[in-house]
Amino acid sequence: MGDRGAEALSLRKDRVLSAVIDDYIRTAEPVASGTLARLHDFGLSPATIRNDLAALQDQGLLDKPHTSAGRVPSDRGYRYYVDRLVVREPMADAALAHIRQALSTRVREIEWFLHQTAKLVSEATSYPALVVTPRAERARVTRLSFTPIGVDAGVLVVHTDTGRVENRVLAMPEGVDARTIERLAAEVSADLGGVALQDVADRLARSFDRHARILEEIWEWLSVRTAEESDPVLFGAMKLLRQPEFQDVERLRSVVELLEQVPVVDRLLGGAGGDAMSVRIGREVPVPELSDLSVVVATCHAAGQVLGQVAVIGPRRMEYGRVMAVLEQVVVEVGQVLSWL
Repeated sequence: MGDRGAEALSLRKDRVLSAVIDDYIRTAEPVASGTLARLHDFGLSPATIRNDLAALQDQGLLDKPHTSAGRVPSDRGYRYYVDRLVVREPMADAALAHIRQALSTRVREIEWFLHQTAKLVSEATSYPALVVTPRAERARVTRLSFTPIGVDAGVLVVHTDTGRVENRVLAMPEGVDARTIERLAAEVSADLGGVALQDVADRLARSFDRHARILEEIWEWLSVRTAEESDPVLFGAMKLLRQPEFQDVERLRSVVELLEQVPVVDRLLGGAGGDAMSVRIGREVPVPELSDLSVVVATCHAAGQVLGQVAVIGPRRMEYGRVMAVLEQVVVEVGQVLSWL
């Protein structure tokens, strides 16, 4: 995606472009040649810096606001920077220790765990973080059990390979005792091991002709559960208010509303699932209403499985080096914690 085939610049122009983008990320103000000469030890004359800035603008890597003597990065300039120049900022030892401690908690459920991970990413980057987990129908059954409650009901529990645990209280039909249902649950569990949730109902219908009323309830319940989607969850949305580009509360509200819509998030993250890291900048973002944003997406894997995606949302003037370093480290930590899958 983006202008990844952009021709490489000279080392000198790489340094000048990188300085412009780093300074603009830090200040949100157009960067002038005099500022560059004062803040950076290029060993170049101001005239040479001005010529390089003009050349970078001619190549479409910088823009010049009409009312300013300075220049700002273009989408193409940001793309060149991310692909060729950005330096991953190593995480501070204290921040890394905090993430490792937070992720060392006992994993109760993969979805819950990834939500905690996204919160940590938002805290560590100071940008909003979006998390999406696989939909229920992709999970596979590992175990089904039934535990009696009193004399006329019990709890049916379905475990999946994503760590998800679903449970429902079922009333026992007249004339059927708890031991019968326990035995039935064991039979169903043995038959359904490794079957995708979306195929469970059909397998039940074809495999069992006894205790139809109980199986009908299980079938109906699982059919409803697999139809549900795992909605995207956004953490730290108010962090955008810290950015000059999002001082308009109405603009922030419209961004948050869009990021809470499943079809929008599907488009936003679509195509990033095969990559460990994906960066979309400005007009590369496939949602026109969000073309003033950048999105960095990390896909979390463990034991060969895709667990979900965590995305950092920010202005095009995002601190790419820090964000990418945090996401790369978090992906490693998640894979290690969940290596038991």
